[in-house]
Formats: sequence, structure tokens, C-alpha cells
Amino acid sequence: MNKAFSSLFQVSFFSCCLLIANNPVTAQSISSDGTLPTPTEITPTATGVEINGGTTRGGNLFHSFKDFSVPTGSEAFFNNASDVVNILNRVTGGNISSIDGLLRASGSANLFLINPAGIVFGEGASLDIGGSFYGSTADSILFPDGVEFSATDTQAEPILTINAPIGLGFRNEPGDIVNRSNFGLTETVLDETVNPALAGVEFTILNSVGLEVNPGKTIALIGGNVFLENAGGITAPGGRVELGGLSEAGTITINNDGSLTFPDVIARANVSLTGQSRVNVAADGGGFINVNARNLSLLEQSELYAGIAEDSGFPTAQAGDITINATDSVQLVGSGGIVDSNPYLLQFNDYDTAIRNLVGLRPGLESDRNLDRNPKANSTAIGNAGSIFINTNLLQISARAGVIAKTYGQGNTGNIKVQANEIQLNGGDFLNQVIKGIGNAGNIDIETSSLSAQNLAFIISNTSGKGNAGNVTIKADEQVYFDGSNDTNFGITQLNVQVQEEAEGNGGNIQIDTGNFVLKGGARIFADTAGKGNAGNVVINADNQVTLEGVGERKSEIFSTVSNSAQGNAGDIIINTQTLDINNGSIFSYTAGNGNAGNIKINATEQFSLDGSNDPDNQITQLNVQVQESAKGNGGNIEIDTDNLSLTGNSLILGDTVGDGNAGNILINANNQVALEEKSEIVINVGKSSQGNSGNLEINTNFLSLNDAKLLAETTSDSSGNIILNIDENLTIQNNSLISARALNNADGGNINIDTDFIVAFPNQNNDIIADAQQGSGGKITINAQSVFGIEERPLNPITNDINASSALGAQFDGIVEIITPDVDPFQETSETPENIVEPDQVVAGVCDATQTAQDILAGRTNSFVVKGKGGIPPTPVEPIPAENLVINGQSVVPNAQVQGRREVDEKALQEQYPPIMTSQGAIYPARGIVKNPDGTVILTRYPTDNTQRVPNNSSNCGV
Repeated sequence: MNKAFSSLFQVSFFSCCLLIANNPVTAQSISSDGTLPTPTEITPTATGVEINGGTTRGGNLFHSFKDFSVPTGSEAFFNNASDVVNILNRVTGGNISSIDGLLRASGSANLFLINPAGIVFGEGASLDIGGSFYGSTADSILFPDGVEFSATDTQAEPILTINAPIGLGFRNEPGDIVNRSNFGLTETVLDETVNPALAGVEFTILNSVGLEVNPGKTIALIGGNVFLENAGGITAPGGRVELGGLSEAGTITINNDGSLTFPDVIARANVSLTGQSRVNVAADGGGFINVNARNLSLLEQSELYAGIAEDSGFPTAQAGDITINATDSVQLVGSGGIVDSNPYLLQFNDYDTAIRNLVGLRPGLESDRNLDRNPKANSTAIGNAGSIFINTNLLQISARAGVIAKTYGQGNTGNIKVQANEIQLNGGDFLNQVIKGIGNAGNIDIETSSLSAQNLAFIISNTSGKGNAGNVTIKADEQVYFDGSNDTNFGITQLNVQVQEEAEGNGGNIQIDTGNFVLKGGARIFADTAGKGNAGNVVINADNQVTLEGVGERKSEIFSTVSNSAQGNAGDIIINTQTLDINNGSIFSYTAGNGNAGNIKINATEQFSLDGSNDPDNQITQLNVQVQESAKGNGGNIEIDTDNLSLTGNSLILGDTVGDGNAGNILINANNQVALEEKSEIVINVGKSSQGNSGNLEINTNFLSLNDAKLLAETTSDSSGNIILNIDENLTIQNNSLISARALNNADGGNINIDTDFIVAFPNQNNDIIADAQQGSGGKITINAQSVFGIEERPLNPITNDINASSALGAQFDGIVEIITPDVDPFQETSETPENIVEPDQVVAGVCDATQTAQDILAGRTNSFVVKGKGGIPPTPVEPIPAENLVINGQSVVPNAQVQGRREVDEKALQEQYPPIMTSQGAIYPARGIVKNPDGTVILTRYPTDNTQRVPNNSSNCGV
């Protein structure tokens, strides 16, 4: 447990013991100290005491007591004149005031009670006053011009004033305030008689009024520490509740509207609500709750509750806000939990500990605890709920506690805005919802350095009525972390914005701005529409890294979807980061209803990797947009911009339609390379039942390598898919890799356009480039390359590497294969040329004695080996033709120009001279020779070979 809260609980325990020990209930508990010009008169009555006298200045009535306590069942009646505005009471005797009866006053006067020693409101405490109530352990009540009514300095005659109080003055270590008032307590027991789902579970709900003032008035409890315990209640319908305190000397200002302003530089005290304690300001409008503390804790089904009450309000009614300023921490901890779930959303209907600002019902009694998924759709509450503001260093919400804004009636919910250095959701929630009502949900705005959510934690904004869901915006300087590793089968840790089934309205957007974003253990972030309206967008901006990592069969997912019965479009998913890693996870957008899927845009400036190596069976790590069967709408586009794209372990990038709509396009721009391995695929697909067109697959990169991988643009409909590969340097395919624009059924083959320097297909590994057709015409394959090695146009063969655009209908339906390469055969023998075409002295350097060089080679005195072909014409006759380096799997091997020794060297000497390149796949030896077989096959060898068809480079001893 947080140390601050541990200390807070200790303070609460010892304070309560101290208060009880020093407060024996006596028959005569109120006495005057006689310090005022007109003394206070106390007269016993049949019901308690009547208080008269006191000193009046204008609308202010001053009383001064040595002791002030009200026994159980008794009352203290202030018999003031009707023109009194403020009744100002101080307790000077140094004893704690214990109030377990009724405080009553005439007319509409406000009642102030200050006792620096402390105040305890017992279970039977209640108020019957016309104005507001201020209970405080301040030392003095402050007035303009420096006047104060002090409870600690009574030696001098007080200067009393007609002005209204403007503040409360505190000295060091003020006393505490405890409220256990549960006046008007009712109990509700929930078990299987309420709902069969509660069989074996019993909850007792305590609902108390406690200390209550008239509508629109204020209750302020200002310590020292402030504790609400044992179902202690505070009720101010449409009014204001102020809770807080200072732990050292300072001044709190009383504003004209009854609110309080706390100093920024003075240490604050703690506020705690436990044991189903409740603060309630709900009415037909207004209602504010302000808490100013060092630490605020809401425990054991306690709550702060504001909003428009049921059967209340009017079209322009506006509820007040809940504002929490806690300099250290805010902790909400609930207990228990009753669940009702669907595949994507765990619905906890029991938020035992909560901060609520609602329109309509009070969840917790009338609706949620009855487990009604659609409670009282025709709630008669009308008006807009207020907002919830939390400002603290540490916010902890756990064990089904929540910060909640909802509407069940007609009106908008308010916003939830949180500013905290650190936020921990451990089974706790932020909710902003329209529940079968009419109105828009507010926004959830979170600003923090670090946000973590786990153990069935939710951040939700949705609508199930008529209205729009709100936006969720998270700004976390360091990290956003969602972990579903410990989630049960009841649900999943998630952030979602939804238009639920039967709802009419648009979903809000999700935007996360952070340094690092982690989604692991099956956690989810999604925007979804299942009603009539569009889903929102999901935007993640992470300065460093985005990580999606699943566990077992629980994939971590980001998605935006249109569900089966929905009418609307899915939103877009946009991720901007340096590095995006997806391992046993997925990012997808689909439509299964009447509407379009969204687009997926990935901008990972350094690296984007999908790795399905840890996926269980049938769980594919993927990035996809889909038009599902029976859907009517178009698929979105996938666009990826990165330096390096890597797909491994059966991972997938998919643009697919099997419904009534077009598939989207896939565009990949990788500045360096795209590598697919281990049965990974990039696919554009049009299914048999689809009525739509295929999209295009386009890759722009320097290097593209396929190792047991596929690029597919296949179709079973009338539309053909196209593959466009713009590769600045090399395309390498090996181990049963495939590039296919194949057409199935009656469709025609698609087009494949490849523009590159070199295509290298590892021999006899069934690496194919095809655009063939079954019952339609073959497509067109166009290859524009400097050289094509290891693959050629021919009929498909399961062993060879083939380029094929044929049709099963016959040759007249075959497609076109066009391979465009420079018209040069590097192995063609040179033809004899006539002598003396030009003057030899003008083009041949005389520094190299060819005869002597030949003799040296034959004698074994020197040799030369060129690893790769000539680099072109030398600048001058006296310069050698440059040779380029050999590149093997991206590693350069620089040839040694000073190889000395015999023409034939044993294997050991060769290995020492040319050490292998060590890789994860084993040793790779540099090529030392080249051989062309009669069938045209080119073979690179480990040994030097004679090649009389090539002109050798100038040897190292030519003197140039």
C-alpha cells in the first residue's frame, strides 16, 4: 500500500480513538465562556437546549462557548432573529465537540462552528438550518480589514464586525473532523431474490442522508484531516460540498459563491471516505463537490456523487462539477464485483467506490446493482451532467472503483479531466457513457507522465442511447502501459470508444501521445460501432516505441470495426513512432455491417516488425483490413512508411474482401529493406462470394527478400489484383517463395510489374512469379532488371523456379511475360577485330609488359582473381579497370589484390586467405570463380576458375 495512505489510515485510527476517549457524553455539554459583550444564554428544554443571546453586529450573530457537544437524541436550537444572516460560533475550552444530535436554527441563517480541538459528528448527527453550514477546526474566522473572531485568543475583547466572513485562519496542527452521520440510513440487501446472477453473493447497501442542507446551500468541513466513516453522509442537493484541510498555519478564503480557495504553498491535510460513506449533491441542476487535500482516499464502496437526479431537471439544466485537488495522491479502492460480459466488453455493473457525475439514476442502487444491462431507458431526468476534475501527483484506482460520468435520461454527460504525475488503474475504471438516454457523452482527458492499466482495468466512452460517444485523449510524457496478463475469463483490460447495439450516434476518437506505448497480455484498444453511427479513429503517437505483445491465445489488439448489424463506417488507425513491434498481436479494421472499413496508416521511421513465432495455432500476428461476408462496404487501405519492414513467424499483412465491396490497397515504402520469412505473407484477396474489386499491392524499397514467404494479389471474382514492386537494388527469393497475381474460377490473372537491378532466385527451390488463371485469361508479368538469375519463363514445375502467366483454358488465353534486360551476354566470346583501327600508342599504356606478365603467371610467380565483374571503362589508359566488391546477404567482401603464391592452392591455404563469413545460418564462403554450364546455368564456385572468355584486370605488378 502507498505509504501516504498507510499513514493516513493510522492517523484516522488514532484520531478516532483520541476523540472517543476525550468525549464522554454528559447531560450538560454546552456552556458559554462569557467572553462576548452580550453573553450567550443556554436554556435546557425537553429536547435539548435553546441558545439565545449572543452579540449581534448587522446580520452577524456571535456566540462563544467553552464546550459545545450535543448528546444522542438531543438538539441544540439557535433561536436567532429572522434578520440574522450568519451565526458565528467558536469553542474555546480546548475540548473536542461531539455532536450526535440535531443542530437547528431559525430562518435562513448560515451556521459557522469552529473548534480548533476537533469536531466529531456521530451516527445520529443531523442539521435543520435554512442556510449553509461551515464546520471547521480553524483557529479563527476572518473578516475584511484584518478583523478575526478567534477561538484561541480570547483575552482581549473581540472586535466584532457587520461584514460577511471572508476566510478561515489556521495555526499549526489543527484538529480533525470526523463525520459518521448516517441519519436517514436505509439498507438494501442484494442476493438471488433480486437477480439469479447473484446466487451465493450478498451485498448490503447503506444509503444515508447524513448531514443535509437545503437545496442550493453549502456544507463545508474544513480541518485538519477530514474523515467520513461508517456510512457517514453529506447531502447538499444542487448545492456545494467543500472538503479539505491544512496541516500547518495558513489561510483559506471563503468566496462569494460559498466555495473555498486553498493556498498553494501551505501543506494540506488528508481527506478520507470509508465504509460506504457518501457525498451527494445531485438535484435538478447545480451541485458542486470540491476536495482540497494532500491525500484523498475513497474506500469500501464510498463515493462522491453529483448530477441530475431521476425525475428532476429541465432542458437547460446544468449539473455542477466534481473537482479534486490532491497535492500527493488520490486513491479509489472498491470491493466485490458482479459481472456481465460480451466478447469485447466486460460490463461491471457494480462500482462500489466511485466518483460520479450523472444524469438520471444513481447507479449502485436503482440500476447497476440490479444487474440490468439497460436500466430504465425512459428515465425522466433532463439536463446536462457536470464534469469531473482531478489534479494530483498519484492517482490509484483499483478493485472495481471508478470515475464515472453517465446519462440515463435526456442530457449530456460531463467531461472527465485528470492531471496526475502517475496514474495506476489496477482493476479500476474511467467511464463516460450514454446509457439508453438521449445526449452526448463527454470527453475523457488524461495528462500524466505515466499511465498503467491492468487487472481488468477499463477506460471507456460509449453510447447505447441517442447521442455521440466522447473522445478519449491521453498525454503521457513517458509511457502508456496496458497489461491483460492477469485478466480472467470475465473480461479484458481495455480502452474503447463504442457505438453500442441499438444506439444512434457516432463514436468518439482515441488519441494517445506518449514516449513509449505498450499493449501486452491480451489487452485491447478499439473503436467500434454496432449501432447507427460511425466508429471513431485510433491515433497513437509514440516518440520512441510501440509494442503489442500477446500471451498464449490472448492477442493484444488495436482495431476499429463495423459490427454485423451496424450502419456506419469504421474509423482509421494511425500509428506514428520510431519502432513498432507486434508479437502475437494484431492491428485491424473490418466491416461486417453496412459501412466501410477504416484505413491503417503506419509511420515507423526506423523499424516495423511483425513476429508470429510465439503465436499458438490459428492465432496469426497480422495487420489487416477486411470486408467480411454479408457486409456492404469497401475495405480500407494499408499504408506503411518505414526504413525496415520485417515479417517473420507466419505473420500477415492482408487487404481482403469476401463481401459486397472493394478490397483496399496495400502500399509499403521502406527506405532500406522489406524482408519476409517463415511463411509470412502480404496479401490482397478477393473471395469467391465477393462482388467487389481487388486492390493493389505496391512495395517501394531498396532490397526485397522472400524466404519461404509470399506476395499475393489473388482473386476469385471478375476483378484482378496487381502487384507493383519498385526495388532499387536486389529482389531475392528462396525456399518456396511466391509472387502471385493468380486468378481462380472465372477471373483473369492480374498484373505483376517488377523494376529492379537484380533478381536472384535460389536454384531448384520452387520459387515462382506467376499471374496464371484457371478459367480466365492469364495476366501480364513485366520485369525490368539488369540481370535475372535462377528463374525464367516456363511451365510451372514443383522443383524449378518459374515465371508463368498461362491459362488452363489454352495457349490462346495465356498472358504475357515480358523480361526486359540489357542486350549484353557477359559470357559471350569476343570476336576477332581488325588490326590498327586506331593508333595503339593512343589507347594502350606501355607500362605493362604483357609477355613478362604471362610468363610470371605460367611460372606460378604471381596470380590474380577478380571476384566481381569489371566496373566499366577506366578514366585513362594508365589506370586499371576497377572491380566492385562481392555482396553476400548484405555483407561486403573486399577482394585481396595482393594474393601471392601458386596457381593451385590447397583448401586450407584458401580458407586462411579467404576466411568465411559467419552468420546465424552457418559459414558463407566468398565466391572465387564462375562457371557457365552448357544449359546456361551460372554457378559461383569456392575455387578459382579459368575464364578465357573474360579480359583479365591489370595485374598488381603492372606498375600502374
